[in-house]
Amino acid sequence: LIHEYEGRCTVFHLDWYRLTEVQDADERLAAECFNERSVAIIEWADRGRAILPREHLWIQMGHAGATTRDLSMESRSPRYEKVMHAVARL
Repeated sequence: LIHEYEGRCTVFHLDWYRLTEVQDADERLAAECFNERSVAIIEWADRGRAILPREHLWIQMGHAGATTRDLSMESRSPRYEKVMHAVARL
């Protein structure tokens, strides 16, 4: 499932919940979303970790209570390291 949103840049929302592994047509469609002019937000990204771009920002959310969430971030490039630190200051 891929939703596309237009704005200052194109945002692709990929939901891999129903997949056990991203392959074949799903892999080709996902690859089209990974480019310098767009942002790809992926739910259940662990199911396609092998096809993610080398440089990416991994954000994981978890439950810390009924109304609270934990957020952890891991940068895979200097560019995303800057983004990660900017978000952490919010």
